[in-house]
Amino acid sequence: MQGRWCTTTSYLLASTPVPLVKRSFSVSTRRASSTLPAASNDLRQLMRKVAQPVAVITCNLHDLHNVGKPDHGATVSSFVSIALAPAPLVAFALRLPSRLATLLKSKNAQSPSSLATIHIHLLSQKQESLARAFARQPAKPQKATPSNPSPSPVFEPFPKHLFQELEEASLGKLECTVIGSMPLQEPLPASDLVNSSTSSAGQAAGTDATSQLFIAKALSVTVNDYEQEPLLYCHQGYYGLAQK
Repeated sequence: MQGRWCTTTSYLLASTPVPLVKRSFSVSTRRASSTLPAASNDLRQLMRKVAQPVAVITCNLHDLHNVGKPDHGATVSSFVSIALAPAPLVAFALRLPSRLATLLKSKNAQSPSSLATIHIHLLSQKQESLARAFARQPAKPQKATPSNPSPSPVFEPFPKHLFQELEEASLGKLECTVIGSMPLQEPLPASDLVNSSTSSAGQAAGTDATSQLFIAKALSVTVNDYEQEPLLYCHQGYYGLAQK
């Protein structure tokens, strides 16, 4: 199978069995890219060459403490582990507008006892269909067309079987509490990430945020025994690892 070399010499970055399509970009995203600084566009081009893990964040929109009965999910390729000590911390970003981001921010602006609980599933290469489903992408290749973003999209619940399939073949799962967030805007707010209530104050002073960065503390980690390779996002497509 043809593929691109990954950072290790014993594996190739190979296309997963499901046909690949490029992501559709909204009209606003296309327009904004022409006004970005040169370094921003260069960074985008560089990071498209780097394979990123694919994760799905799930929660219960109506009860953010009832994470065991999820009714909403979102695919992210911005997930990263940032610390093991003194506490295990991870980070991810959600593009705005986002119903999930709005809820996580509102909970974190309240008392510490109201911190939202989420599950983060790291996908295996057999789960590309789930990555597409929770990103609301088409399951089969089709020509990319500009979307018409709406600040208040109609909420369409995800089928319950998708959440079960996440458990069946993922690499593992983290149960986390979101402990802080920051709007990604210009200029960046000068505030402590852990104090989410103050970070919202700086948002009004700058340009509209296009994404929200979240920091989460891992309460527990489940490592599945399935012998699966990770699903990766690279060159605007999903890939798996194939042994050389």
